[in-house]
Amino acid sequence: MIQSYAGCECADICFEAAKICLERDISFALTFLPGSSKPLFAASESLPQRVSSLSDCKDGFILNTFASEIKSPLLIKNELAPERIISSNGMCASGVAPYVTTWEDSTDKNEYIKRVSALISLLSETGGKTVISRVVCGSAVNIDWIDVAKKLFQQFDDAYRFLYYTPQTGAWLGATPETLLAYDGFAGRVDTMSLAGTRKYSICQEPWDYKNIKEHEYVTDYILSCLRSYGLSPEVGDSENLRYGAIEHLCHRISVSGVLPESVFGILGRLSPTPALAGYPLDDALLQIAEVEDYPRICYGGYIGNVVRGNLYCYVNLRCAHIRNERYCLFAGGGITAHSQPLQEWDETEAKCSALLKIIDNVTK
Repeated sequence: MIQSYAGCECADICFEAAKICLERDISFALTFLPGSSKPLFAASESLPQRVSSLSDCKDGFILNTFASEIKSPLLIKNELAPERIISSNGMCASGVAPYVTTWEDSTDKNEYIKRVSALISLLSETGGKTVISRVVCGSAVNIDWIDVAKKLFQQFDDAYRFLYYTPQTGAWLGATPETLLAYDGFAGRVDTMSLAGTRKYSICQEPWDYKNIKEHEYVTDYILSCLRSYGLSPEVGDSENLRYGAIEHLCHRISVSGVLPESVFGILGRLSPTPALAGYPLDDALLQIAEVEDYPRICYGGYIGNVVRGNLYCYVNLRCAHIRNERYCLFAGGGITAHSQPLQEWDETEAKCSALLKIIDNVTK
């Protein structure tokens, strides 16, 4: 079991410190690894800085935005213990970055269906896949985000749960099922997963349809190609159905040995974004995303993770909300191919948003 590198194994104390950090613009991250009840907490009075190598990182929290041209992630150093934050009344951030606003307009259903329909027609001619997201926005005036985080983390204890803030990105909250890269520094082993294809969860394990299988294959092939480009020989596990609340995903776990620490960030930069969050071919998909989506993704679809004693636990930033005191903005997406049905894609994003939206609604009542 991973121990908390903040020297604090009490989740309540970490949540209390997180609340203070949100109020005072202190960079922090409160996270829980899948299946773990022990918090990982990192905080720093200084602005997060770019780091170029895992070997240069001390324990802390890394993140990068969606499709960032800068491949080096930001690092929140593990400098402030939760107890120190709680006891220091005057503590605040020493660095200032441009204020990051939260998008305020929810995606219109009719407009979404119109744009996705046009994209499906294009993909019918060109082939490939493009991941199109939408947003659900609302007032956060009466929302206690710490309360929301506690309920979300409890409900999805088998996911990677996160609440973090930096001046460069604003605050983000979520619980993601998707591992991007886990690195065991002692063994030199990397584990990742191909996670694409979505349907409602059912006890009866029916075969996956062609659309979801094809969408999933784009992701698997891309990941394998990235790893092989480093001269590695990845192994692919058996097909799984990975449940997330009321939905499930098609999943293959991929592992590879012989990875050196200096290669980890390079592999991470190549893997993000995978076709599960952008599409394939990647350059075409990114152009289509820019044409269809009228809001910035910022951290949605990027990656987040923890550096712990030379190991890395890195996940895709999804099933998430961009939050601040006055507003929130939830993100959810789906892979569009020539075989997609616009209304079904809308319903898929509804299902992906439903758990967090329900918690928010219950907290505000």
